[in-house]
Amino acid sequence: MKKKNKIYDLIIIGFGVSGIALTAKAQESKLDYLVLEKNSKLGGVWFDTNKNTSLQSEKRFYQFSDFNFPESSSKFPSKLEVIDYLKSYIKFKCLDQSKIKFNTIVNTATFDENQNLWIVNKELKSKYLGCCNGYFSNNKEICKIQN
Repeated sequence: MKKKNKIYDLIIIGFGVSGIALTAKAQESKLDYLVLEKNSKLGGVWFDTNKNTSLQSEKRFYQFSDFNFPESSSKFPSKLEVIDYLKSYIKFKCLDQSKIKFNTIVNTATFDENQNLWIVNKELKSKYLGCCNGYFSNNKEICKIQN
């Protein structure tokens, strides 16, 4: 049950590679955070990509600094290998799955200078906002400062 006037330290939009990294850092820093992911599963751009897609650079350039790709994975991991890697990283970092809201589209994210808070979807409030929704997302202007 959501508290009506709850103010998060951080709201993270997107649970792909960047959103997962920011979530891990937020949890490490003991921030009260919430992740909003539009898809039904993690992965960001990897969620929508063709099953035959693979990394164009070697896996060592794509991995988290504190967690290597498995030795058994391809030099240029496939979509499924990347998704499995991300799932393993979430498990490795013991990320709190209850703080991730899947199937949640963010329509608006505005900064209210009077309250000094981000207002997401006209109801969620946060001191900080992490826009990890991808450079090529459809809504490039989602995070605006309200005047």
